[in-house]
Amino acid sequence: MRRLWVLMAIILISCSKNSIEPLHGIYVAGVSYVNDNFGFKPTAAYWKNGEEISLSGGEIHSFAEDIAVSGNDVYVVGTISDVANSEKPLFWKNGVMNSLNVLATFGSKSVMTSKANSIAISGSDIYACGFISDGGSYFQAVYWKNGNMIALPNGNSKQASAISISNNDVYIAASTGYWKNEVYKSLPNTDLTSTVMIFGILASGSDFYVAGTTYNEQSATATLWKNDSIITHLPNNNFINSAARAIAISGTDVYIVGSLTNDFSSYTGVYWKNGNLIELTGEGSNSPNSVIVNGSEIYVAGTVNASTSYGVYWRNNVPVTLPNCGVANAIVVK
Repeated sequence: MRRLWVLMAIILISCSKNSIEPLHGIYVAGVSYVNDNFGFKPTAAYWKNGEEISLSGGEIHSFAEDIAVSGNDVYVVGTISDVANSEKPLFWKNGVMNSLNVLATFGSKSVMTSKANSIAISGSDIYACGFISDGGSYFQAVYWKNGNMIALPNGNSKQASAISISNNDVYIAASTGYWKNEVYKSLPNTDLTSTVMIFGILASGSDFYVAGTTYNEQSATATLWKNDSIITHLPNNNFINSAARAIAISGTDVYIVGSLTNDFSSYTGVYWKNGNLIELTGEGSNSPNSVIVNGSEIYVAGTVNASTSYGVYWRNNVPVTLPNCGVANAIVVK
């Protein structure tokens, strides 16, 4: 009997020790594929610690592009398509769908489709960014604050791909530059023959970082800007082309995810830590889309293309497959 009590005490002590060690909540936004009478349809979802939470509202198609967690609230931004294949932007708060206002007309154009790409939370305010379109060649970059649409100036940058808030300043990534509090600025090229394509932006204190690619006639090169200046062309392990897609900051360390390719048919997923390249492990061709750092752990979300395509996240470069996930677009760890 004494042995039994000793054993129970050990178990209770062990459970107590484990219970005071907080488990991280790993949130990944993406797309699952639901089988209906017409085949597999894309459906917005997010995964918390590997468990899928569907965000479907009965629409034809839906896509989850980005995710943010504030306190106990989970925000996911994305797009739904209706029967007419018209795309509409929205966000979900704790699984409840909320509309992002889109005008029926803008200037002389009828707005036929629109999309939200990124979300950020600042206090009680909810920000998202994306674009509106006439369904043809006309695009207008916009952002939303608490559901209200605000058009961004400069017609040369037709989409807003990422948003970040710091010290009440709103930074939004454009096609070839960025907006700070709705004022547009182009980012410098390395030479007169190169062009720029921006994918990610992150504000940290009084600094901001931009990830993207500079192009010339021969190749594409993953590039990092800090505060309007190119600080590095990222190494590419002798690949012809590289792209940088998203950024995370931890202390003085800068992490960037992207991919390398020679022929644009097969990709090697990578991340750079302070400019040093690390290839992601796993099978097939992979495309990382998002990165976050929590303490000493590095999390990357993306998609693997092997015999099938599926969404994963890497934790310290070890891939974790997400059930029923076709695409993993963004990751947050809290």
